[in-house]
Order: sequence, then C-alpha cells, then structure tokens
Amino acid sequence: MSESLSVFWGGLFNNACIPLEMSLNWCSMGCSYCFANLNSPDRTGNMSQIMGLISQFQEKNTYAAALLRSGYPVTLSNHVDPFADSNSRQALVILETMTELGLRYSIQTKCGKSGYDFLKFASPTVFYISIATMDEEVLRRVEPGAPSAKERFKFIEAARAAGHRVCVGINPVVPEWIGDPNPLCKTLASIGVESAWVQPLHLSCHHVDNMSDRERAAMGETVLKRGRRFRKDLEMKEACTRTRDAAVEHGLEVYDAQQRERSDYFRPYKETYPKTFPLVQDFVNHCYDKGLAPNDPIYFEDWRDFMLPQLPAGVHPLRNHLGAVQYQQFWRSDRNDEIPRYMTYETFLEITWNNHDIVFHPCHVGCFTLAGGAKNEEGKYPLHLDDNGRYILLFRPDGCYERAAEWEMW
Repeated sequence: MSESLSVFWGGLFNNACIPLEMSLNWCSMGCSYCFANLNSPDRTGNMSQIMGLISQFQEKNTYAAALLRSGYPVTLSNHVDPFADSNSRQALVILETMTELGLRYSIQTKCGKSGYDFLKFASPTVFYISIATMDEEVLRRVEPGAPSAKERFKFIEAARAAGHRVCVGINPVVPEWIGDPNPLCKTLASIGVESAWVQPLHLSCHHVDNMSDRERAAMGETVLKRGRRFRKDLEMKEACTRTRDAAVEHGLEVYDAQQRERSDYFRPYKETYPKTFPLVQDFVNHCYDKGLAPNDPIYFEDWRDFMLPQLPAGVHPLRNHLGAVQYQQFWRSDRNDEIPRYMTYETFLEITWNNHDIVFHPCHVGCFTLAGGAKNEEGKYPLHLDDNGRYILLFRPDGCYERAAEWEMW
C-alpha cells in the first residue's frame, strides 16, 4: 500500500505553499467531476503509515519527517475530503493526534458534519472550501453526497467565529452552473472569506471515460464538452473572468495558477503557519513590490535569492519534484540521468532555471517572458544568456503571450 502522508512533490512553487499532503479513502461526496475519484475510485488510506509517521516524526530519517520536525503543516487533502463520511472517523483520530503532538494542518473540504467536531479541538487552521454555485439543484445533481451551499456558508461562519481563516475555491467554474457570480461572491465576503481561487472545469478524456452513466447524465453533454476543451471554450473563459471580477469587486483576493496579477490569496497561510514553501506567486508579488518597470531584466540570482531562504536546508531526494510533473509533459523521465536524485534546493534551483519547459518555471507566468534576440528565419527568438550561461527573464506586467521576446542586452 502506498504512503498516505507524504511530501507533496507535484505542487512545488506552483500552487502548494504547504509541502506535505495526507490522503485517505475515496471520497463519498461523489462529485461527478472529481479527478481524484475518477483516477482512483478504489483509493484507501494507509492508517498504519500515517500514524507511524506522525507518532515517530522526531526519530524517522525521511524528508517528510524532517519537514514535520521543522514545523511545516500538512494539507488534508488535495485528493479527498477528510470530512466525507468515507473518511471522517479516521480523519478526526488523525487530526486529534496531530493536535496533541503540536503538528499543524490545513483543511480542504466541502464541510461534512464531522467538521464541527474538528472545530472543538483544532489549532489555528486555514480552510479551503470549494463551491461551484449557489444553485442547490445543480449541487444535488453533480455533488450528490456533498453539503448544500447553505450548509457550507454555515460552516464558514462557524470556522470564522472560532478564529480560523477561510479561503474558497470557486471551482469548477461552469457557465451553466455559476450564472451571475455576484451573489455568491457577495455572500462569501460577508461571512468572512478572504480569498477565492477561480478555476474552470477541466476534464481529460480518461476522466470522462471513467464516469458512470449517472455521472455523465448529471454533468450533461454540453458541460462535458466544455471540460474537455476548457482552454478553448470561450464561454467558460468569459465565466471565469466574470467570476474573478465579481470576487475582486466584493473584496476577495483572487488567484489561479500562473496568473500575471499581484495577489495576496496566500496571505492567510503565510500568517497562520510559521513555515510555508515559497511560490511563484510570491515572486510575482516581490517583483511588483520592488517597482520593476516593463522589460526590466530578472536574473537567476534574483530568483535564487528570493526563493532559497524560504526552503529547507540540507540534501534531499529533490529529483522527485521533477518526476511528479511528468504527467503534465513538462519533464521527460529520460532527463533524470542529467541530474542527481539527492541535492540541495540551491542546486535544484540552478538545474531547473535553464529547463524552461518545467511547469513551475516562472516563464510560464503571464508577467514574465524569456529575453531573446531578434526573430530568426524560423520565427523564434534566440535566447540571451547572462555571463554565467543562464537565461534572463523580462518583467511584463501587462502580460506576454509568447514564451520569449526581443530585448536588447546592454
């Protein structure tokens, strides 16, 4: 049985400021679009591995144990809801044990009833609560085992009253479900939500193939088609834009991975936990706050000196970060021979800076682009290198839709 509490290798720099993740059993909330259930419908939690690690984290010689010893929190979960009926009994035992040991956690949930039991003993926590719509009929159809929108709002109010912080995922955004996003965003802001992560529905052909007849019928062919073409579906893009605009209008900090805008979406995490990992979004904020002008160059040393102080010292199996993004086609496994398995984060940053196909490279963010010379006959920009043979980034706060742009080196 695989590890259920482990390093979250795949979210490095892109969306995971919390570097540890715990997953339990399949999720009985039964959301029709859930990538985790569709990928692993037979998922089971490894309780012995989880309890063994958290009870012996002071002695174990693993990177996960070292992160726990250093004070990094654990996310429950990027894959399943800890307060779903299929997980709640185990989750409460684990969370109470972690609390007694002084270990910290962050909760991603749709707010099952056991969440109220958790509030009775929880240490300061950031909740990420997802909600796709206020339309209760839609929620009953596509999220048959999940709480209603009103129940989620009630839990948010209870969590805020108990002193916890709350972010939401308006996720997935679907035009047919969200309608006018203003009532939802206004309600969320009024009950103490601070931030909103806005994402479109994304379904692979594999996900759709794994859906039951009931799930496909609940989603409907129009929505399934949108999910498969989420990058090209104009109405879905417009719905996401409307939702982001509404969230901003009502005072919420907005975020989506690789956005070019400055955002304090992650502030609740940074203020609640003594240690978190740095994100590309933090570096984006840093460049805005420094007052960089359009086309100002950014060198590897700028990136390293910002990221490195926030990362653990020591030698760790960091090549696993690269293996975790193979499914996104930003890294090929045959490149593993080029780099060591064990290294420091400083070495890791140096190796990955010139591999700009990696998903967490900042050149994929809308306010950065690689500096190059004039376009050649193939229509490409020959990339500039600094004196140490490293790529140079340009700051483009108005956005750049090409990976590279012409820039005159001084």
